[in-house]
Amino acid sequence: MGPVGHQRIAQRFRVATTPIRWQVPKRKGLDARSKPVMTEAAVIELSVMGAAIVCPVKWRAVTGSKVQIAWEGVSGFVSIRREVPFPGSSKLAMYGVEFADNPSLVGKALFDHLVAGPAAAAGARVAAVAAEAVIGGYDAAPAHDPGQPAMWPAPVDRSSGLDRP
Repeated sequence: MGPVGHQRIAQRFRVATTPIRWQVPKRKGLDARSKPVMTEAAVIELSVMGAAIVCPVKWRAVTGSKVQIAWEGVSGFVSIRREVPFPGSSKLAMYGVEFADNPSLVGKALFDHLVAGPAAAAGARVAAVAAEAVIGGYDAAPAHDPGQPAMWPAPVDRSSGLDRP
């Protein structure tokens, strides 16, 4: 657990840079009353509670405000929690945001697409390899005699040559 004020409620995952649109003040300054404009940004980290969003410094969001975001036809609101310069660039800023809707449809859509989907696919690949390793070690199941209990023979290590008389 980190110092007070820097604790996370949920684990953040690095994700593929995912373009989104968000509504921020049109003026460069931090005047929250200026006319809002939808502009491009990108999600670079994601959790079930929030995200790290990067955008050009010229489209600054006001810390503490609620901002509308949109991705793939789904929209919702985030609360801007903090702003820091993006490492290695003077033209980009990184924002820590928290999903403001409960439940957040855009947060769920992003998490399902960028975190849960790839994790499930990776899990399926691991399960397929494990199943092949297990199933490949057994002989084919014998024809079942309905009058007898069904049994498979024990796996045999054919590489040692011990299965021959």
